[in-house]
Amino acid sequence: MKGSIKKIGNTYSVRVDIGKDHNERRLQKSKSGFRTKRDAQEYLNQLWMDTQRRELSQEPFDQFVEKWFHTFYRINVAETTAGNRWYLIQKHLVTYFGQTQLNHITVRMLDEFYNEKLDEGLSSKTVRELHNLLNSILSQTVKWSLLEYNPVLMATPPRVRSKESTPRNQGQTE
Repeated sequence: MKGSIKKIGNTYSVRVDIGKDHNERRLQKSKSGFRTKRDAQEYLNQLWMDTQRRELSQEPFDQFVEKWFHTFYRINVAETTAGNRWYLIQKHLVTYFGQTQLNHITVRMLDEFYNEKLDEGLSSKTVRELHNLLNSILSQTVKWSLLEYNPVLMATPPRVRSKESTPRNQGQTE
């Protein structure tokens, strides 16, 4: 991203290239009225960071989750846990969210995902486990400044239902 700062009279002006349109023409954003060059530079830096965040948040879910798993998650859990979670991620999360951009994952999409997995016959405990994995993944996107909020926090996972046990009668205990 290219940007420039110019002094015009007593104020400073910022002009930034923010990409290209569908006809490959340059798109620019400008703002003026900064009292100091430092204020203009801070605005330029913030604009650059916002543009970077926007570009990174467009990363597909499957690519991000692989990076997240190998650089963050796997080193923080036991080897068998990592293997089991990787299986769940590949079988359920990547097959569902796959090429979806991180910034396009919504609360509604998550709720639909939970319901679909329950309809497929997964237990509420397994769906809750998937919810916890998604929460960990998307919480990391917020920590790494790729997303501004974690949609999993607003989603409604199923309650874990314990299996009802039937009381044994006198003949079964002997």
